[in-house]
Amino acid sequence: MTEYRIITKHTMVADSYLQFKSKKKNFWGKEKEVWRYVPDDIVGEVLGYYLTEKACPTSLNFMNSGHMVCSFSGQEKYVCGPVDFTKGYPNISVYFKHIIKKRRAYLKEQRGQKPEGAITKL
Repeated sequence: MTEYRIITKHTMVADSYLQFKSKKKNFWGKEKEVWRYVPDDIVGEVLGYYLTEKACPTSLNFMNSGHMVCSFSGQEKYVCGPVDFTKGYPNISVYFKHIIKKRRAYLKEQRGQKPEGAITKL
């Protein structure tokens, strides 16, 4: 079972972000516990970002703040909010398997479509 927390961080996107506890190796190979931000599934599905636990950031910047599971203060318990996420995915590894499955389905669908800029002669 994964340990989660909601951290208050004011950005242009939201002010409450969901994090999960993970391990990270430092330069000398020693592991330490860190809190990583939980990516939104659409970012993994369409863009292919954050498909593994180790790929998730430990800090936010203005570029990736919109890619994470977040909400506004006081709305954490709403549908698709951070609290709802933790009930649906008590183990974060199940969530990453779900994202990878959605990514593969998305790529398969994209291969079946005509590429952008394709010309059809009439």
